[in-house]
Amino acid sequence: GNTLAVGGDSYVYLWSKSDEGYCKRRANFSRHVRLQPITTICHVDVKDSFVCGTISGILLMFTDRNCVRNVKGHMGSVTAIYSCQHGLVTGGKDERIRLWTHTLEPGATFDMAHFGLGPQLRSVCL
Repeated sequence: GNTLAVGGDSYVYLWSKSDEGYCKRRANFSRHVRLQPITTICHVDVKDSFVCGTISGILLMFTDRNCVRNVKGHMGSVTAIYSCQHGLVTGGKDERIRLWTHTLEPGATFDMAHFGLGPQLRSVCL
């Protein structure tokens, strides 16, 4: 698309392409979720939305610039998100990989702790 999403310490900014260049807007968090550092962002093609992972393990789904859903995804920070036609995959500091639908309904969970001492999940792909 024509929008760039950037997350950081308690903010998500969206830069949208316009005739004059780029217009910066701040995303609106849900009043049910406290502001917190954003650790990862991924565009969700089939929903024209994006999902952010947070330092506390919460997944936030945004449509346009509004947070429309939040779920506890991991114990500890979300370290990776990937989206494809089948859904989303997330990885976290809790050494787990989780599968989700495009609407953040949970699917399978894989515990990576069984594959070695302290695996650190930094990227996921399906």
